[in-house]
Amino acid sequence: MKNSILHRFYLHGYSGNALPVWFRRIAARSQIHRARLSGFDGNFTESGIAYGTSNPYNGIALNRRAAKAPRLT
Repeated sequence: MKNSILHRFYLHGYSGNALPVWFRRIAARSQIHRARLSGFDGNFTESGIAYGTSNPYNGIALNRRAAKAPRLT
């Protein structure tokens, strides 16, 4: 039951919906706040590996250099 509620707050944050200020003040520094903020920031875990803003997909970081246009000389 608790995980279901936290998952709903995660999805609410992931969809980019804003919560009222009064609710955010009540939920500050709680598990609800952390779940919503993780969703809002786009953080998730897959197969035991955490992805997010500081650890993007490995393929994106490696292929960024290869995607650059060739230099014209």
